[in-house]
Amino acid sequence: MSNQSNLADLLTRLRNAVAVGHKSVEVVKTSLVERFLAVLREEGFIENFEEINKRVGKTERSFLKVNIKFFRQRPVINELKLISKPSKRVYVGVNQIPLFKRGLGISVLSTNQGIMSDRKARQLGIGGELLAEVS
Repeated sequence: MSNQSNLADLLTRLRNAVAVGHKSVEVVKTSLVERFLAVLREEGFIENFEEINKRVGKTERSFLKVNIKFFRQRPVINELKLISKPSKRVYVGVNQIPLFKRGLGISVLSTNQGIMSDRKARQLGIGGELLAEVS
């Protein structure tokens, strides 16, 4: 599975878990997924995540258990949208970073300085690959 498809899987699992009101969800651990979740935690969209190991068949695999954040019994995450896809990468300069939901949501970028939110990228004055939008 490619990094982009792991990210798409993460967004789908989070979207489905939020839709049915689950408190947590498990996703396959990759470095991209882990860094993406760190940005969501920093921006207040998830409570936390932790690594868990599970036996799948004869092999032990690492997963991340993501604790979804709720405010007044409603999930903080409303929308998750994958922007860059393996077939169509979307790159933006610092001046082209979109303001998602008029600043109420965030865009997550992959830059030469790591995965970060649009706010941090603007602060550092760098652009990169636009991975997803979250509100």
